[in-house]
This record gives sequence, structure tokens and C-alpha cells, in this order.
Amino acid sequence: MKQIHSNLFTGVKLLVFICIIVPILFSSLPAAAQIIVEGKMLVAQNDSANAWQLPEITVYANKEAGKAQDLPVSITAIRQEDIAKVDIRQLKDAAVFAPNVLLGDFGPRRLSNPYFRGIGAGPNNPGVTTSLDGVPQLSSNSASIDFIDVDQIEFARGAQGALFGRNSLGGVININSRRPSPNWTFETLDTYGNNNLAVGTLRISGPIKPGALGISVAGGYSSRDGFTKNTVTDKSVDTRKAIAGKAQLVYTAGKKFEARLISSFEQDDDGDYALGDLKALRANPYEVAHDFKGYTERDIMAHTLLLTYYTRLIEINSISGAGWWEIREETDLDYSANPLMTSYNHEEQAQYTQELRFSSPSSYPLVLNNSLQLGWQAGLFLFKQDYDRHNRLNMLPAMTGQPIAMDNETRSDIVTNGIGVYGQATLQAWEKLVLTAGLRYDSENAETTLGNEPFMVTPTRQELKKDFKEVSPQVSLGYHINPAVMGYASVGRGYKAGGFNAGTTGDKEFYGEEHSLNREIGIKTRWLDNRVQINTALFATNWDDLQLNVPNPDPQASVSYYVKNVGEAESKGLELEMQCRLLNGWDVFGSFGLASAKFINGSQMQGATLKNKELPLTPEYTGNIAAQYARVIANAFTMYVRAGVTLCGKYHYDVSNTKGQDAYNLADFRLGAQRNGWLLEGWVKNAFDTEYIPIAFAYQLAPSGYLGEYGPGITGGVRVGIKL
Repeated sequence: MKQIHSNLFTGVKLLVFICIIVPILFSSLPAAAQIIVEGKMLVAQNDSANAWQLPEITVYANKEAGKAQDLPVSITAIRQEDIAKVDIRQLKDAAVFAPNVLLGDFGPRRLSNPYFRGIGAGPNNPGVTTSLDGVPQLSSNSASIDFIDVDQIEFARGAQGALFGRNSLGGVININSRRPSPNWTFETLDTYGNNNLAVGTLRISGPIKPGALGISVAGGYSSRDGFTKNTVTDKSVDTRKAIAGKAQLVYTAGKKFEARLISSFEQDDDGDYALGDLKALRANPYEVAHDFKGYTERDIMAHTLLLTYYTRLIEINSISGAGWWEIREETDLDYSANPLMTSYNHEEQAQYTQELRFSSPSSYPLVLNNSLQLGWQAGLFLFKQDYDRHNRLNMLPAMTGQPIAMDNETRSDIVTNGIGVYGQATLQAWEKLVLTAGLRYDSENAETTLGNEPFMVTPTRQELKKDFKEVSPQVSLGYHINPAVMGYASVGRGYKAGGFNAGTTGDKEFYGEEHSLNREIGIKTRWLDNRVQINTALFATNWDDLQLNVPNPDPQASVSYYVKNVGEAESKGLELEMQCRLLNGWDVFGSFGLASAKFINGSQMQGATLKNKELPLTPEYTGNIAAQYARVIANAFTMYVRAGVTLCGKYHYDVSNTKGQDAYNLADFRLGAQRNGWLLEGWVKNAFDTEYIPIAFAYQLAPSGYLGEYGPGITGGVRVGIKL
């Protein structure tokens, strides 16, 4: 704890140096010019009045373009220029900038589950929906991808069921791709660092027919050695390697029609899980003992077709998505040096989605009279999800006490079909009052075949069906006190679909729906001619039939955890976000969130009451504060420096509240120079090498009763970029 406080104090001192001392030292130098990274300004600055103002950010939290400062929702948007500044490569890199957001992140990319305000879930039934170019990912297994050609990332917190339906009771993450460039451009950005880190991206984009047909092709490669050493083999466990690509075509016919086709793929080779006994890990950081060398591989492919037709009275959007992912992994399931158990797991899923959306054009709302305007949208959403899982548990003689190994195989095939219908109306009165009301109806059917083949025991087979129906309303009221200040209040209902647990038997196969009710009040403000923006929100969420990953008491089961409805819970808290441009070229920004999430009456797990227990993976607070300063030195040669500190409060790993992670902080620093599209930068992450275990879980075979995995240690290196 003393080390944590010492690191925090040191980080704050360095941040003060960046925020105050550096601008004073550079204040006598010429005014800064534009800095370009991957075609975007790294720091928007010049001598004009606009350079002093913060940019207007457009977001898509309501399925249509809107100004972030005018929407009655807590939303954090990270634009492409911000992605370039901080070198954001994955969702977990972006999540630290949003308050009360935590990614329950194991090493392999496929297990990265978002938690908003304490609301989250396992990979196959997320509590927060991730949408890629308008296509919701029905499983978190395909949500955490390497960012290739990404334009903007949005974290909309609070129930979004009225528009997005299932699995958005905690919120929505929107990830949108960059559009092709209006002129031909060539961009490359390469990063090198310790642990043999190598990351490279390449993008070629431009018009095939100016004004009518554009194209972009982008690709990326990343690899690094692991942070954790296997003391049995004396080699690293958690190596990482990936290759990804994205191609895009955009066709426009005047101002009335646009067609946009986006195709992407990714192949990951993520080594093994760096899991070890929690007590042993804390005694010997970044060391585990596995007698079996495992691996985790993931393939993803996705195709999206976006069609838009514009008229003066109506806008029609069609979003067609077809996606597929496959996972192959094998691991030492006892996570020890003893030859006890190994596991082979194969999962794959195909999903097909189709959304038709009709709306009033944003520039032509329905005018009721001189004081009243009405905007509206309505839509139809269809989906099919086909998920297959094959798991083989191999229990070795040392585990069974028999002269031969015993296998236990489970096979699951779950097919879900669903339909959703939604509508929303927004009434603006006297240019000050904005009332929005939305409603969505969802219906889906799930069918499964669950097969269990124990060693030398008669196999079992079950065929099950379940239907789910849900109505999700939402109402919000916003009032513009003046053009720079808006207060709002909202109430919304969300739900998470029920389903089946793959690989389970007995009474564990089925779990029911989870529901939430979110209330929120907030105020969004601008100050000093939009040089400063400060947003604050208070929220309270109650949810019932809460789905929780609970330990499987059967030591020979092929799954260690399964989903179960355990009761009721509540979450309350505060969120604060701030951006300010103190001087031309000097930006300071940050966020802070407080959250308290607890189980309430009626919550039980395996016969034990959970009342007043804190929900897992819900930090007492989260925060991020950063500053950047840039200045032209001579002949358009620009230098910049950036410092940031991420704060994470204490939280528990599971509902027992017996084990958890103490508060910690991570400090990042960057120093770079750029001239005429060339970039050279030095960087360091987790600069003080803070040791922390972000995630752990109860496990019967672990000596301490828990398995954990360390977060990345200090990393540093250089970044080189060019744009032509």
C-alpha cells in the first residue's frame, strides 16, 4: 500500500511538471502549428480563435448523429485523433478514459468482459453490448479486437434497452470505422518496445472515382513475448501474436444514397493463460508453474453492409451483418507443476443480423408550430446466433488414482433466433426543453442440444427450448439553461437475455433473464467560450434476477463456472468528466467515477445469503487525468510531451468478498517530435512498474483457493510514423 501511495505521489508530481512547468518553459517559443498523425491533427492549434476552443464531438448513442454535449446520456467518446495520440490498440486501452468502466480482462484477447457501474457478465452473455459499425456483437468473444482503421470509440453508460434491446442493461460500446480519405493517402505507424514488442499498421485510402466511389485497405501485425515465466520450462507463458485487416468500399449517388461495405478479419495466437495460485503469485510475481504447455487461438471474420437513402422527409438505413469466430485452446487445467488435468476447448459461432431503421432527417425534423419540433425513429431488428462448443477434460492418473487417464467430453449446440421492434420520439420545445421517449419489444427463441460423454459411463443427451419476451421503455428530459449549460434526467429499463450453460448437467443448464432499472440526473456545461467542458452525473441502478458466474461444485465437470440467477442488487454513484484547453497547444483532461454496488434482499448463492456483499469487479473509484503540451520549435518542427495517470480503487474478485485487489495507479508518459507528416516518439506505460492482479477467481485445486493473473508490467519503446 505504501508503494502504491508513493507511486501515485510521484505520478502527480510529474503530471504537475507537465501541466505547469513545461508550458512556462516553452511559452516564449513560436505558436504551434498542426501536428498530423494518420491523417488527423494530434493537437488542434494555431493562432485563430478556434484553436482555443474544444472540438464539437458527434456521437451515435441514439443510433443517429448527435452532439455529445446535447444528449441526455453519460457518454465518453474517443476520437481518431485521440486514438492516435495515446496509441490505443485494443478496447482495454480505451476503457481507462471512461469513469466507472472496468474490463475484466484475462491475457487472451477473447476473454475481455466490460463492466459498467458494476454491471457485467461472462463472454457468451454480456451485460454491455459492443457494436461494431452498427452490428451488435452477441458474444464478447468477438468484441475485443485489435483496432485497425478505427474512427471513434464511444462508452454510453446506463441502460440502453429502448434502442439496443438485449444485453445493454449496463450500456453500449460503439466502435466505428474510418471512412476512406477524400484524397489518396499512404499511412504507416510502427511501434517497438521491450519484451520484443513489435506493432505495425498500414493504410492506403483514396477515391476511385472522386465524389462517387472510395476505397480503403488497412492491415496490422502485433507480437510480444510474455510477461510471465513458467518455472517448469523456463519460458514465457503469455506470448501474444496477431494479424488483422480491414477493407472498405463506399459508393455515393449524389446526396440521396450511400452504400458502404466493410470486411475485416483477425487471427490471434495468444499463448496460454498466465494463471497461478493467487498467494504464490503475490510472493513471486510473474512466475507460474505449469507442467503442460497450452495455447489459445482465435479467428474472426466479419462483413457489414450499410445502406442509407435520404429524402427531405425520411431517412432509411439498412445494416446487414454476417460474422463468424472460432476459438481453439488447450491448457493445464490444474495450473500447477503436477500432472493432474488438461483441457481442450473448441468454440465457434456464426451470427447474422439485419436492422432496418426509418427516421426523420436530423436537419429536417417535423415542425409542429413555431415552438415545437418533433424528431422520430423506428426500426426492426432480426438476428440468428448459432453457437457450438466441444470440451474435453482429461484427468490424468495422478488425479484419478487409477492407472489410466479418464476423459469427460461435453458438446453443446445453441441456436437463438430473435426479433426486435423499437421506436423513439424526441420533442423539442422553445429551443430549451427536449423530451425523449422510446420503447422496444423483443422476442427470441433458443434451442439447444447438450451432450455429456463421461469416461466409461453411458452418454447423456438433452434437447431443450426456451422463449423470451421483453418490453424496454426509456424516458429522458433535458433542459438547456443557456447555450452552454444543459441539465437532464433519465429513466430506462434494460435486460439481459436468458439462455443455456454449455457444458453443464443436472439443474445448471438454464438461466433466466436479468432486468435493470437505471435512473440518472446530470448536467453538461461549457465555460470560457468552450475552452472548458465539465460534465457530472449521478446514477442509481436496481436490477433483479441478476445473472452471476458461480463456481461449479462438481470437480470433474468440464466447466469451472456456470451462469445462475442469484437475486437482486443495486448500484449508486457519481461520474465527472473534464476537458480544458488552458493555452494554445496545452490540453488537460480527465475523468473520475465513484460507485457502490451491493447485493440486497433475496440474493443467495448455493444456500448462502449475499445481502450487503459487494459486487465483484466494481472498483470503489476509477479515474484518469492527463495533460499534453505541444510547441513548434523551428521550421514546422514540433515537439510534444504527454503525461497521464490512471487510478483504480479497491475491489473484490468475487461475491465472497474475501479476496480482492487493493487500490493502484498506472502512469504513462510520451515525448515526441513531428515534421511534415513524420513522427518519432518515445513512450512508457506503467512507468513505475506497479504490480497488480486485475482479475482472479475461486478454484478448488489452487492451494490458496484462488487463481490469478498479473497485469502487464512496465513497457516502453519508440513509435515511428509517416503519412504521404
